[in-house]
Amino acid sequence: MNAALDERIPSHVFRYVERELYDYPINRSKVMDYLQRRQEIMAQGRQWPENDGRKEEGVPSDPTQMAVIRLLALERSAERAQFYVNAIDSVMNVLNEEERRFVKRKYFDNDTTNEALAAEMNMSKERYYRMREEVVRKFALRFGVI
Repeated sequence: MNAALDERIPSHVFRYVERELYDYPINRSKVMDYLQRRQEIMAQGRQWPENDGRKEEGVPSDPTQMAVIRLLALERSAERAQFYVNAIDSVMNVLNEEERRFVKRKYFDNDTTNEALAAEMNMSKERYYRMREEVVRKFALRFGVI
């Protein structure tokens, strides 16, 4: 078989990786929110409620338990996002400057067309799409999907 054909990323994998790149700003915000809220909950520590921890109905209340339940719910929500944020950050650290600029403009800013971005970066359409495929391949490898 042709080596170039073997290197092509399946279209469903390509779309999946691009979706994670487009979602990066939202996921990063979600992770930062989780970390901040986690810190707030942890800083509160154990607090003794009024009335020796009993609700008016006479059932004991445990604010520490409630804080842990809130924290676990937040953690589940942020866990997947944190994996992709960390993976994207690690790949961004190994990309060259042109590739980083491409990723930021195409996926994080997401305010231009492919053709306009190719012109902005002074590259032909062919070179633009070749770089796009190479960049997506690097993220796909890091995500463990190829």
